[in-house]
This record gives sequence, C-alpha cells and structure tokens, in this order.
Amino acid sequence: MSKNSPNSPKVNWILILTIIGTVIAGGGVIATLVTVPEFRCLLLGWSCSPPFRDVELVTKNEAGELLSGVEITAIGSGGPPEKTQTESNGYAKITIANKGNVNVTLRKSGYPVQEFTINLQNEQYLVRIIRFNPSGKPEVIASATLPSPPPSPSPTPSPSPSPSPPLSSSPSPSDIVKMDGNVTWEFKKCVRKQATASCSFVLTTTGERINYNLDLGNTKMTDRRGHEYFVDKATFADINSNISNTRSLQHEMQNGAMYDVNIDFGKIPSSISEVNSLIVGVYSNNSAIKFDNIFIK
Repeated sequence: MSKNSPNSPKVNWILILTIIGTVIAGGGVIATLVTVPEFRCLLLGWSCSPPFRDVELVTKNEAGELLSGVEITAIGSGGPPEKTQTESNGYAKITIANKGNVNVTLRKSGYPVQEFTINLQNEQYLVRIIRFNPSGKPEVIASATLPSPPPSPSPTPSPSPSPSPPLSSSPSPSDIVKMDGNVTWEFKKCVRKQATASCSFVLTTTGERINYNLDLGNTKMTDRRGHEYFVDKATFADINSNISNTRSLQHEMQNGAMYDVNIDFGKIPSSISEVNSLIVGVYSNNSAIKFDNIFIK
C-alpha cells in the first residue's frame, strides 16, 4: 500500500513560508516604527507632545515700559542655540525644547545682562512676561495669553514733508523746575555711588539778597513701595553739612547768581533705579520742594 493516497491534499510549503516571511517582515517594520516617537504615539494611542514648542516673550524695563531691540539667546539640550531680537513693542518668539531646562539670556545696551530658565515640563504656559532687574535676575511671569491688548509691531511711518519731532522720555521743564517764592530750583540729575544716590540742583533768586535755609531733616526720597531714604550729607554752594551734625544748611543768595546744591541720600538698594518722589525741606517759607518720578543713573 502506498504511503500517500491519491486523494490526499498536497501541502503548499511555498505559500506557507511566504506567509510566515510576510508576517515576520511586517513585525520588523512595526518594531522599527515603534522606536519613532511620532509613530509610537499614533500606534499606541498615546497623547504625545512635540519635541519643540514656540514660546512668546514680552520684555519690559523695571518701570514696566516695553523694551525693543533686546537680543535673546536660548540654549537647551535639544538643539543649537536659538537667537532672536524683540520688536518695537518688546515682543519676540523663540522655539525651544519641550523637555528639560532651557537657559535664556537677554542683552540690551544700558542694562545688565538678564538670565533665567524655562522648563515647559514644569510650567506649560507658552507666554513669558519679563521685567528687567538691576540684579540680572528678571521677574518672569508665565501666562497662558499675551497681555491685553496683545503687542503688535508698530507700523513704519509714511514719509512726510514736515515730520513731527520725536517724543522725548526726558522730564519736561515743568517737571524739573520748581518755584519757592522768589527762589527757583532746577533739578539736574541723580547719580548712584554704591549705596548712595547723589542728586544735584541749581538755585537762583530774583531777590536782591536773601538767606535761604534747607531743612535736611525733612528731606527724603520715597520709592514705589513706600520705602523712604534720608540725607547723609549735603552741599550748598561752598558750605557742607553732615546730617549727623546739623539738620539745616543755610546760604546767602543774591540776584543773578547761581548756586549749586548737592544732596546725598544713603542706604539705597542696588535694585532701586527710580523713585516716586524727591522732597527737599526748606525753612524760608515753611514748605518743601517736590520732584516726581526721578531716575537714578
């Protein structure tokens, strides 16, 4: 009797091996695709974040004014440094890694270099509002949206045969010139000297001859948080005074002459670059001279 019956079905080994090979090859393709993050998220139904995200920045100075022309460098572990510059409205956009720390450096002429870190794993908001600080460590606020109204580039002005003069941020004469009877005070500047702010003025009078007396005990600066700073020493023309010795500083003034007054305020933190008010006490009219919004350079 024959081992194989004439009616027994024949096994198609070629077809079986072809199917097995196709299955193995398909499994290899799937295994390769799973190593790619985007395909792994698609195949497994995961919710995966893109490797890079756009972050919008708005830069301001310590007084809250928008800063243009700020050079921005962002360095993370996911790629080369990202560099850009803020527009006229203080706005810029950078593309950074979605994971890990990204070190951001801001540079602007006239300001100390500012440095901070963005980590989108810890804080997922994609807007950062940055206020410069003299210490180099800016105040950074994460936000879900841009400030309202959102900043937009300023339009380029059309040429005009008679252009208007540009606005100046310098104080106007009404801000820097004050009257005390027949004595005129002209504010010049305040300059930082370590922990001291030295402020200078020029005094004139329309009186023929007067004795003008400063009340140093009631002379002070006040910052935005209400902190007060008082006089260390003062000079009125050629007369010097130390607050530990006397509260007053007197000088005879004549019509047509100019008299320099310098007042040093002490114990001012390095973070203070502007004060709300500067008040100089005077005895002559039992009053005070007040200047507002003074910058310390």
